[in-house]
Amino acid sequence: VLANKDVALGNYLCEWLSFLLREPNRKPETALFIRSKETRAGKNLFFREFSRWVMGWSHYLYIQDIKQLTCGFNTHRECKRMVVIGETEGRAGYENCEIMKTIITDSECLWTSKGIDSRHGHDSSAVVILSNNKNVVIDPGDTRYCAFDMS
Repeated sequence: VLANKDVALGNYLCEWLSFLLREPNRKPETALFIRSKETRAGKNLFFREFSRWVMGWSHYLYIQDIKQLTCGFNTHRECKRMVVIGETEGRAGYENCEIMKTIITDSECLWTSKGIDSRHGHDSSAVVILSNNKNVVIDPGDTRYCAFDMS
């Protein structure tokens, strides 16, 4: 369903997920972008249950707005293996495009909390972006994203 019966995409999804388990301290350096035409299609359900039953609940973070990921304070995603962004809209994605590239690929991070000194640290989080918006455009040459149109 997530790969819309595309065997190559289905295999890629399996490899991406297994990488998270095999290499827990490395980023996959590619974010999954999953779009469905219908609302409430269950896009997040798969990743939530995978995290809950396979990776462990404490390694999962679901945020409702991409701005929660790109704002100045970021320790809520520290030590999270999978960060899922729900219902991404086109404009918010464009506004945060450059910082998202860094979040997807860079394994070093400046962790920042309110009222506490920032500190450098490791970031191994993998990113999944969910959307119903058919107008979100990904540059075909950008290898930081793997796009799925869900059936």
